Amino acid sequence: MTNQITVYCCNPNTSEYVGETIARQSPLDKEGVYLIPADATEKKPSFEEGKITKFINGVWVLENIPEPEPKPIPTTEEKKAAKKIELKAPRLAYLQSTDWQAAAFIKYGRPLDIGLPAKCQLANDEINAIEACTTLTALNAFSTTFE
Repeated sequence: MTNQITVYCCNPNTSEYVGETIARQSPLDKEGVYLIPADATEKKPSFEEGKITKFINGVWVLENIPEPEPKPIPTTEEKKAAKKIELKAPRLAYLQSTDWQAAAFIKYGRPLDIGLPAKCQLANDEINAIEACTTLTALNAFSTTFE
């Protein structure tokens, strides 16, 4: 008699087949007694395309692979929130990129770029207008870039 056998393992939570391993003969017991891991069996599973093999109540069972859940369709509110983020991002990035010039304005009493205050005001005005929008149609009127 051989001192090892092949056993078939399943997931302890889902009972799904996960692979095979070797069970060795017990050194303390009589011949024919093997140390089989938990969640394993000597019964060989069967397989079929498009099916999951599970070990349930001592028997291998074939189950259909479940269909994946469809992606949830975003609500109008979620679409509006995402669009507002998309539209505000380049304007906020512009304002952040000009923050260092505020220090120059304080130090020298004038902006380094004469058009900068007007452009910053435009960015702020557009951000406020975007926030005030209540429909996707109104949001789509804005450019996704700010230059």
